[in-house]
Amino acid sequence: FYGILEAGGFDVIIGNPPYVEYSKVKKEYTIKSYETGNCGNLYAFVMERSMVLEKKGGRCGMIVPLSGHSTDRMKPLITDFYNKTQLLHIMSISGDANPSVIFPGVKFRLAIFLSSTHPQSKGLHTTKYSKWFAKERECLFPLIEYVSVNQKPQDLIHKLSTRVHRNIIEKLLKHKGSFALHRGRHTIYYHNAPVHWIRAHSFIPYFHSERDGEKISTQLKPMTFEKNDYALAATGIICSSLFYIWWITSSDCYHLNKREIEGFPINLSNTDLAPKIAPIAEHLMVDIKEKSKRRVYVYETSGRVEYDEFYLKESKSIIDEIDHVLAKHYGFTDEELDFIINYDIKYRMGLGN
Repeated sequence: FYGILEAGGFDVIIGNPPYVEYSKVKKEYTIKSYETGNCGNLYAFVMERSMVLEKKGGRCGMIVPLSGHSTDRMKPLITDFYNKTQLLHIMSISGDANPSVIFPGVKFRLAIFLSSTHPQSKGLHTTKYSKWFAKERECLFPLIEYVSVNQKPQDLIHKLSTRVHRNIIEKLLKHKGSFALHRGRHTIYYHNAPVHWIRAHSFIPYFHSERDGEKISTQLKPMTFEKNDYALAATGIICSSLFYIWWITSSDCYHLNKREIEGFPINLSNTDLAPKIAPIAEHLMVDIKEKSKRRVYVYETSGRVEYDEFYLKESKSIIDEIDHVLAKHYGFTDEELDFIINYDIKYRMGLGN
């Protein structure tokens, strides 16, 4: 393509680059002087290279993993690709079979981006993390709605569904504080691989395997707090629909990481939070325990595994009480509270499938 590159590069670059860890192919070939080298995946290198091959003012569009604009490891991709575009539209799509996948047999959470480097084209526009039932697939793209993001991303690109969603995140980010500022001797546990609900526990859920005996599930991560009512309040806040929206907006929509936990703006020492949320959270813990079911599975590696399964959707009325308290604390309007308690309700409650 000597002639094309001599003339300034390609007008348009489109593609579906390989989602392959660099470590798996490093013996076959190596890259040099790539700003995205620490991202450690070939698709990041392809995206950076496309910026070089593209003509000034050209366009680029690819389908890539959603984690590329939502995880710490991919920060160089934000600074060395997404932030160098003038106009960017980025669509985030569920691909994990909850409730349906976009490509049969491929369980990947995906993003489709369309970018331009034309100096007269400006703006960042994102969509929500879109889910759908299989029968809704034909309507998926016509129903996609882009929302303008008001500021250049630093280390992630928020997934926003509406103007109201954007307002909620902007109001949250005006507050200061973190769960990490309240560490102490009172321990709770949160589940690090949520689907439609995020759960936290002030108790240790039952888990027993034939190989290892009774223990704490590896998917439960501990957090500590200086006061018992702070710990209880934290369980309720993490189970709230507001925190779920925060996680969906800012994460890879697969893992609940320390970044999302500690990045949530919260000050538990505020008098209108822990004293009000702790008793509701205590009620929630009792309720989810009562509605849990003991499950038994047999695996090749660990043998017979027995554990308690929880159904937070059956405790939604209690979770809504927590969201009402949080709405007052953060100054959300009635419209914003309505958005929070009804967010993705069809999929979270399993309606209409």
